[in-house]
Amino acid sequence: MNTRSFLIKSKENTPIIKIMEKLYSVKKETPKQVNRIYFDTFELDLQKNGLVFYKTGTNYVLHPINIENNIELTTFKSSKQLKFWQNFPTLDLKNKFKAMLGIRALIAYAALKNEIQLCSIVDSEEKMVVRIYLENFSLESTGLFLGKVLSLKPIKGYDKYYFQLLNLFSEHDNIQSLEQKDFIRHIVKAGNILPTKYSAKPACINEPQMSSSEAVKKLLCSLISVIKINEDGVVKDIDTEFLHDFRVAIRRTRSILGLLKVVFNEEAIMPFKSGFASLAGSTNKLRDYDVYLLNKDKYQLILPPHLHQGLNQFFKNIKKRKKYEHKKLVQQINSTSYNEFITSWEDYLINASDNNMFNNINSTLPIIDQARKHIYSRFKKIIKKGAKINRNSPDSELHDLRLDCKKLRYLIEFFSGLFPEKDISRLIVQLKKLQDCLGEFNDYSIQQIHLEDYLLTVNASASNSIELAATIGALVTASYQEKLKRRNSFFKIFRTFSSTININLYIKLFN
Repeated sequence: MNTRSFLIKSKENTPIIKIMEKLYSVKKETPKQVNRIYFDTFELDLQKNGLVFYKTGTNYVLHPINIENNIELTTFKSSKQLKFWQNFPTLDLKNKFKAMLGIRALIAYAALKNEIQLCSIVDSEEKMVVRIYLENFSLESTGLFLGKVLSLKPIKGYDKYYFQLLNLFSEHDNIQSLEQKDFIRHIVKAGNILPTKYSAKPACINEPQMSSSEAVKKLLCSLISVIKINEDGVVKDIDTEFLHDFRVAIRRTRSILGLLKVVFNEEAIMPFKSGFASLAGSTNKLRDYDVYLLNKDKYQLILPPHLHQGLNQFFKNIKKRKKYEHKKLVQQINSTSYNEFITSWEDYLINASDNNMFNNINSTLPIIDQARKHIYSRFKKIIKKGAKINRNSPDSELHDLRLDCKKLRYLIEFFSGLFPEKDISRLIVQLKKLQDCLGEFNDYSIQQIHLEDYLLTVNASASNSIELAATIGALVTASYQEKLKRRNSFFKIFRTFSSTININLYIKLFN
């Protein structure tokens, strides 16, 4: 038998205790107050894994939402702030949280006052036969009452009392069966910190005959929501995914305005295209520094131990530069000009039917026609460009092809709902392999350039200059070698991408 929980509508304990006292002898203990801080990631990864994580004093509790999910309750102590999986005290906990959190940070989304009253049902011999927990939850910040939870815990050998109480509670309208996840969702909503549902992906377009203007407006509206919802995380530098999602939403917005420009009145949207281009540019250096810091462990594995001291100095400098770039971006996001730009874009989208945002001829066409035309055109361009690349082609040709692949990926993602899911999945798998290869080639190319530029800034008279220069030189060599590997891999990957089977599938879907 499992512990069962119920949500009680009444705030007071007395009415529920009186219900039990009609049938049983009830012993009541003095209520005690416990403060709990609940944690999860921005995307609620712990909830998605069926878990609740909270702190009481120095005790941390990882609690399964449902007993049936075969995850044991885990309790441990830690004096450290547990923000990332690396901060957890044991290897077992590190591995467990790494699998769930990845690079996302834990956020304290609700601090609760939890008043607990323990009651015991006793038989004629004063033996405890059922244990009852009555818990009142309220937000610590505002005192807002969130709900009362009754937990019914059976005692071995006294099953009949447990089932009698289950039947008794089921007969009352103000007592309803509760899954812990339902209450946690309520806390998340009341805490007003995390979204109850979040996706960085744009809206799904799945109506083939929807007008092009309506479809792109739906996409753009969903993307501005993603931009806005990540602003706070970017400003507070909670984790790197906030900036990543913020940048991707901007990039997708720019792609729609550029790739589907035939739908728009080009002159009318030009100020917004320029504004988003400028905004994207202001995040580039910060993202580069984030990528360096995320790859710190990988760099340590690449370099021999005697260069680690120089590597530590390098990352110390990277953190300083990141701090400077982050401060600049925060000032921009908090500025009047940024807020006016975002607000004007939102207003422009809302009132799109009343302004001159769209080209009247192309914007009225069914979106399925635009999707097929632009996806197939971009695919043909990639096939043509990729076929010309050989062992002696300059790096710029691979960089150029990477950008075309990114544009094709965005188009397919925007309009995947218009085509058979199985076919689209096959196309994305093939395209992603090519993108990954070209993307890594580009990353190592940029990294090599950045490191060479960084080497020029090393002060030759500084005490650690020799170690630092040796470290940067080793990283430049490693980046160059990794770049060559991706270049050599490209030809095999592109042959698969440009195979007859893949070309025929594009023709079937989009031509």
